[in-house]
Amino acid sequence: MQHAADYNGNLIKHVESGQGTPLMPNRKFETYIFALFNENQKPGPQAEKNWGLFYPNLTPVYNAGVMRNQQGAGGSIPNPKPAQPSTPTMPGNPATPAPGKPNNGGKVWCIAKPGVTNQALQQNLDYACSQPGVDCGPIQPGGSCFSSDIRSQASYAMNAYYQKNGRNNLSCDFSQTGLVTSINPSHGPCTYASP
Repeated sequence: MQHAADYNGNLIKHVESGQGTPLMPNRKFETYIFALFNENQKPGPQAEKNWGLFYPNLTPVYNAGVMRNQQGAGGSIPNPKPAQPSTPTMPGNPATPAPGKPNNGGKVWCIAKPGVTNQALQQNLDYACSQPGVDCGPIQPGGSCFSSDIRSQASYAMNAYYQKNGRNNLSCDFSQTGLVTSINPSHGPCTYASP
């Protein structure tokens, strides 16, 4: 971790100094750091999850000199604690995950965020169900997930789209109305698709 702290800290110092590069001296330029946050829910080896400057709970992994009132950079922060995934809730919705349900072995689902308008939910439902390969049959009348609740229908359709399109965060964005969760939203006979 010390090598990452030194590298990113020195990069930030150099960019902020205005010295530029050998080809373009005395110039300020933009640069990008690979990951702002560690990705604790990313599948794969542990090393692939820890490239960020911050843990998911917003605490710094090390001092890279990017926060206000930080002097210098490159210092490690003692005993950082990684964040635990939060549990979204949607009161009154049959698709609400049960509290305390286990993580289900790294599986993830896409559901509608709490507070999203019915109009936005209907747009998400219409869009997801119009896409090739997205099966919205279970939310039709007589289907195992049929409900008159628009939030439940939209969550099912959004998840079907998300699963079909690679389970990346952009596939669950839906104009910032979708939420990726590790809590299984399946309920009763209704089973949400999962990896």
